[in-house]
Amino acid sequence: MIYLELEQVSKSYGEKVLFDALSLPLNKGNKAALVAKNGTGKSTLLRIAAGVDLPEGVGAKVYIHRDARMHYLPQEPDFGAKQTVLDAIFDGDNAILKAIETYERALLFPDKGEGLQAALNRMDQLHAWDFEAKIKETLSKLNIDDLQQPIQTLSGGQRKRVALARMIIDEPDLLILDEPTNHLDLDMIEWLEEYLQKPNLTILMVTHDRYFLERVCNYIVELDQGQLFKYSGNYSEYLEKKAIRYEIAGNEHEKNTKALKRELEWLRRQPKARGTKGKARVSSVLELQDKVHSYKHEAEMRIELKTQRLGKRIVEAHYITKQYGDKVIVKDF
Repeated sequence: MIYLELEQVSKSYGEKVLFDALSLPLNKGNKAALVAKNGTGKSTLLRIAAGVDLPEGVGAKVYIHRDARMHYLPQEPDFGAKQTVLDAIFDGDNAILKAIETYERALLFPDKGEGLQAALNRMDQLHAWDFEAKIKETLSKLNIDDLQQPIQTLSGGQRKRVALARMIIDEPDLLILDEPTNHLDLDMIEWLEEYLQKPNLTILMVTHDRYFLERVCNYIVELDQGQLFKYSGNYSEYLEKKAIRYEIAGNEHEKNTKALKRELEWLRRQPKARGTKGKARVSSVLELQDKVHSYKHEAEMRIELKTQRLGKRIVEAHYITKQYGDKVIVKDF
C-alpha cells in the first residue's frame, strides 16, 4: 500500500534547478532515508512531501494516504511566540491529550481544588491514565521537566526535544523527519532508534547520523545530480549497491567513449551528410557525444573501519595538572 507518493515534482530557485520531475512512492512500513550532498535539495524535498512547500512542474502532486496520520519534524521547529512547553507539547485536537493537558495544568495549581477534581473525573472518563504514563516517560527520556518554561527562552536543542516529544505524543504513523538526532545525547538517540523501529511506522527522513540510519532504515533514496536512485536495504547495503552502480556506469561510459571515437573518425572520412541515413547517423553521434560529456564520476576515498558508537564514557583521565609559569590552570583533575 502506497502511503506517501511524490509525482513529477520539480523545484528551482531562480536559475538553479535542484531537481526536475522526480517521483517517489513510499509503501506503508518503509523506513526511508534520503541521502545526498549538502545543498542539493534534501530538506526542500522533505518540505514538499510534508506539504509545507508547494511542488513545481506540470502534473506535479503529492499524495498522502487518507488513513495516514502525518507529522513533519523540521530541523528548526517553529512554535507560537507565547507558548510554554506545556502548550507546545499538547498542541492538538485529540480529546485524551486535551484531558491530560487540563490535568497537568491543574497539578500546577493544586489550590484550585474544583479544577483538579474535574480534571481527574475527565481522565477517568476517557481512560487516559495509561496514556498519561506514556507521556511522562517520553518527557523523562527527553529530559523535559519544566512544563511552564516559555518556548522563547529555550535553546535550539531544547526546542528540538520539545518538538520530538510533541511528535511522539501525537502518535502519527507517517513521519517526515529532518535531522531528528540533532542535539540529542546518546541515550536519547538509542531510545529514539527503538521507537522508530516499530513496524507500524512509515518514515521518510534526512540524517547525517550514519549509525542511526543503519539501525532504523530499510530503504535508501539517493538524490544525485537531480535524479533519485532507490535502494532496498540498510545503509551498508546501499553503499555496496551504489559502488556497483558506479562500476556499471563507468563501464558504460568507457564503451560510449570508444564508440564515439569510432563514429567521429567515420564522420571525418565522409563527405557532408545529405541523405536520410547520413543525417540519422550524425544525429546519433551527437546524442552519444552528449552522453559522454554529461558523465560525471566522483572519485571517493573510502576508509573501511569496523566501528560502533562509543558508550557514555568516552575519555577517562586521572590526576591531570597543567600550568603556565606560576599560573595553575588545573591540578590533580
